[in-house]
Formats: sequence, C-alpha cells, structure tokens
Amino acid sequence: MQKEVFINFVSERLQDITGYEVRVHEVPKNNGLVLTGLTIVRENRNAYPTIYLDNYYEDYQAGRDMESIVREIKRTDEKYQVAEDFDIACFTDFNKVKANLYYKIINLEANSERLQNIPHKPILDFAKVYYVEIKNEILGNGTILIANEHMKQWGVTAEELDTIATANTEIKLHPSVREMSEIINLKLSEMLGDMKEDGEVPEDATMPDLSHIQYPDMYVVSNQKGYYGATTLVYKGFLKVASEVVEDDLVIFPSSIHEFIFMPANTVERDYHELKEIVESINATALDKEEFLSNNVYFYNRFTDELTIID
Repeated sequence: MQKEVFINFVSERLQDITGYEVRVHEVPKNNGLVLTGLTIVRENRNAYPTIYLDNYYEDYQAGRDMESIVREIKRTDEKYQVAEDFDIACFTDFNKVKANLYYKIINLEANSERLQNIPHKPILDFAKVYYVEIKNEILGNGTILIANEHMKQWGVTAEELDTIATANTEIKLHPSVREMSEIINLKLSEMLGDMKEDGEVPEDATMPDLSHIQYPDMYVVSNQKGYYGATTLVYKGFLKVASEVVEDDLVIFPSSIHEFIFMPANTVERDYHELKEIVESINATALDKEEFLSNNVYFYNRFTDELTIID
C-alpha cells in the first residue's frame, strides 16, 4: 500500500470511529525533513495534539495490522487531548514571549528554502535561528520556531530579536563540557541496563571496570539541558576560554545540533581531509536527518579569536 493510500485509510477510519473531523497536514522540520501530521479536531478547542504518521507507516510496511495502528493513534490522541483552551497570549504578547526567547544553530544550506520565511543570521555554514520555549500546564513543554510573520505581529526587528535571544541563551543555558571518556563509559553502562531490561543478559551481569579507558584531550560540549547545545560553539568568548584552558588552538567536530567535540590542535594526528570523511560517514550512518548540523571540520585560532572551516 502506498503511503498516500495508507494516510487516507487511517484518517477516514479515525473520522468514522471518533465522529470528529480529522485533518492531515505536512509539518516541515529541520534539514528539509517533512513529516505527516494528523490532528483530530474536537469542538470548542483551540489546540489539538499532532500525531505523526511516518513511523506508523513504517510499522505497517513491516507487517503491523492496520486496525492496531488506528487504535493506538486514537489512544494517543485521547491521552494528549487538552481539557481547556490554550491561552495564546503567552505567544502573541511579546512582553510575555521575550523572557523565553532563545536561539539555536542549524545548517545553512540544508535549510535554505525554509530560511526564506525565518529570521536568521548566517555564521559560517550555520544559520542562527530563534525559538520560543513554551511551558504550559495544558500543552506541556515545547518550542515554537520564530517566522517572519511572528516578528511582524510583534512589531520587533531582527536586531531586537537577536539581542534578546542571544542574552537569554548565553546567560541561562550555560555550557556543559565533559571528557569523552566520561561519555563513553556512561553510554556503555546505559547499554548494559537496556540489555538487562530486554532480557539479553542476566540481571546480575556487571560491566567491566572501564575507568582505565581514556580518550585523552577529547571534550564533548553542549549546554546544561543537552538540547540545542551546539549553540555553545558560537557563544561569545566560549572558545577563547576553552583554548586558554587547554593552552592550544582547537579542532572542532560537529556531532549534531545538540553538541560538538573539540580537541587541542596539537593532539590531532590525522589529516584534516581524513577527519572530514569520518565526520561525513558518522553523519550519514549514525545521525537522524533532523539532528544533522554540518559535515565540516573547524579550526579555532586562539591568537586571532577566529573560527574557520578547514578546507
């Protein structure tokens, strides 16, 4: 069954079962990814949960029964339906918005079409874009990406938007720096826990002592939330401080929109072109499309305070 036929069947079946209007719409995401969202529209409500059908279609292709999928979507919708209207003033009133205004960086080229409708600031091969963090008892927590139309509604300029978002982000979302050895050992421990939960290993299984395993001079950087943490790469003064601590220039690898890795330049033994190939390979095989940031490798010169792309 083609995806379009699948979507039509699911939406019509849900409309028959619930008696409510069912709407299907495309939802653009980062890096050109477009998901298919479904909403079941209750009367007298101004907010509805969006359920994405893309993974359900993959389940169907893998052999899952269609009625089972429909029932799960219905249960999910009922679970997340709001009991009262959402107060849109928390987004339409800029005085309420600006305290929760932040920025993140995304890939410039991969989002070129979408950026036509989004205020942004180019930085190397990145685009600095802006979002509002929503904390709501009804809808839960989430983010809304700022579009040009929002700026017009608020009556603010791109410069004002950038000034407020930069201050909020760099003051409230402090950088988090951890050694690679700490990250690897933590991931291995988590893997063991998952294997126990899935019954793949006995409950009394233990992880070998890995404290001796070291990945010298590799540091993983994010922010304190671990979300959109690659922004710390362009925080004012951060790379300068990091280079002073390690007493060297920095070679930087983008892991995702959430984090990056840096090494002191004098510890990098591989050719930079080889490093770029490694980054490209990891991005292509181990990273979700929406989380991709860049295939480039970067160099920070501590004396000139300049970040550049390594050609």
